[in-house]
Amino acid sequence: MGSPYRESRFPVIYIMHGYGQTPDELQVAAVPFSGFMASGEWPKVILVFPDGYCGEVEVTACNDGVDNDGDGEIDGADDGCGASGGRSETGDVVRYCADGVDNDRDGLVDDADGGCVSADWDSEANCVKGNFYTDHLSYNDGVPGGPAYEAMFFDLMDFVDDSYRTRAPEVHSYLP
Repeated sequence: MGSPYRESRFPVIYIMHGYGQTPDELQVAAVPFSGFMASGEWPKVILVFPDGYCGEVEVTACNDGVDNDGDGEIDGADDGCGASGGRSETGDVVRYCADGVDNDRDGLVDDADGGCVSADWDSEANCVKGNFYTDHLSYNDGVPGGPAYEAMFFDLMDFVDDSYRTRAPEVHSYLP
């Protein structure tokens, strides 16, 4: 027979978290919704706990197709890659923010990359995790063009609408 919800469309509830929280900590927020939905007191809804994105390090001196140390050996064929754990062809273990490679493929290298926010950070990945309240004018280090949280939130809404059976927005009038 199939699910009675097969052709249904559902409202979406976006639950935002505060600074220092993660979506994992918001799972408890789903408990009341789940109970009310299961009892039929609340309609079925789609709950979304957005968190953003931290890019991953993808490119290193050992997988970029370049002879970075000028010894005639490239990437995995270079003995230095094994000795450095895949970080450099010289064999030295180097920080991603000091390796001369555009690790996150954003066109910026090392200290010029907004992902290298401090000496302790070992990734060029621009972290845009957190809250989707407003676009930031700059990154923490003052580099202009900070995370576009608001724009990403609207992109997320479009993705959810395109990927799931969401209900179209409705206008309700309020009568006192």
